[in-house]
Amino acid sequence: MSLPSPRAWFQPTPDSLLYLRRQEAGAPRASHWFPWLMLVWSIWIFITPFIDPRAFPHWRGPTFASYAVFLWLFWRVHYRDRAQILWSALAIAALGFALTPLKPGGQGYLIYA
Repeated sequence: MSLPSPRAWFQPTPDSLLYLRRQEAGAPRASHWFPWLMLVWSIWIFITPFIDPRAFPHWRGPTFASYAVFLWLFWRVHYRDRAQILWSALAIAALGFALTPLKPGGQGYLIYA
């Protein structure tokens, strides 16, 4: 069994949110970049510990681990079955609630949820 090519990972399934948006836009590639543009705001998840580094000294490990999970959930919301949106949003919110006591930037996940 072989893994699908990376290009195939970014092909939305016919029942995905991105596929639906493409159909509404009328152009097949009209909104392909939009979900990734929204990730620009996730930089605040990484910036907030630098405001007061002494307050949250051990933020790196939990932040990078949670961000990897967040990106996977974010991808599932946009590229896979729309029936997965609710559980993905709840999982993103859970990341925010789990990370916020370790550093305030975790609240960014709640905004994405």
